[in-house]
Amino acid sequence: MGSCEFLQIYLEQCIYVRLHRGRIHHYRWGVIIIYVFGLNVTQVFLSTSFFNQIPKEIDEAARIDGCSFFRIFRSIIFPLTKPLIATIGLITFRAYRGIDKGIK
Repeated sequence: MGSCEFLQIYLEQCIYVRLHRGRIHHYRWGVIIIYVFGLNVTQVFLSTSFFNQIPKEIDEAARIDGCSFFRIFRSIIFPLTKPLIATIGLITFRAYRGIDKGIK
């Protein structure tokens, strides 16, 4: 078993413990919140490689024009990451679409 697989199993176990500790494992929204905001190795890999491909020159040009950090993120970086967000959403949906059996 590789280290990446071990990390994924460990993270799944942590999610399971959080569901039961928070007593939200019986409700659909609880499961959705945990899986959407939980950490997934595939999501981290995709996000890291995607953000590394965004040119730094775009960021520097916006700073020269006088944009603040939040303005750069809201106006430039976030619109560029919409395909990433859609991809991660689809991967998460496909991975966990059958998990809601027996949940209210």
